[in-house]
Amino acid sequence: MIGSPPKGIDITKLTDADIGRFVIYRAAPNYAPEEGPITSFNHKYVFVRYGHGSTSAATDPKDLDWSSRDEYVLVQRLRPPHQF
Repeated sequence: MIGSPPKGIDITKLTDADIGRFVIYRAAPNYAPEEGPITSFNHKYVFVRYGHGSTSAATDPKDLDWSSRDEYVLVQRLRPPHQF
C-alpha cells in the first residue's frame, strides 16, 4: 500500500532459504512500492532484483517488507539464458 512505512526485515534472521523470496521496497510515502526477489545478502544489505532488471540492487533491510506472494523462485530462473 502506498504510504505505509516498511516494517523492515531482520537481516540477522535471513538464511539461504530466503533467496528467491519476494520483498517489497518502499522508498518514501509518496512513491509506489517496488517488488522483487532476494538474490543474495550480506551483513549490511539485501540484494533485490526489482522489475525486469538484470542486476540486483543493494537495499537497506529496514526499507523492506515481505511480499504477500506465496511463490518462491530459484535465482537460476531469474538469470538470463545462455547466449549462443
